[in-house]
Amino acid sequence: MDKDAPHRLTIVDLYRESAVGIIAGADTVANAAVCTLYLLIQNPECMVKARAEIEHLVNAGNEPWADIETHKSMPYLNACMQVTSSGC
Repeated sequence: MDKDAPHRLTIVDLYRESAVGIIAGADTVANAAVCTLYLLIQNPECMVKARAEIEHLVNAGNEPWADIETHKSMPYLNACMQVTSSGC
């Protein structure tokens, strides 16, 4: 804590808090991605639908992971990720 302002975090505290947030976020995203891919591989018909949705965007000249708006245009893949986020 900052000695002059005990309610404020020092720069070192901010770095530590940031590191925890980044690590925790990366771990959560990695787990969700692994679960989604695992379940898609286990269900080939679902994999075909998700892949077709991605390929449609790529063929139209979009980058599926570039921004949130493009991501929103993949409702099937979003649904797959929401299902896996509730438990793999």
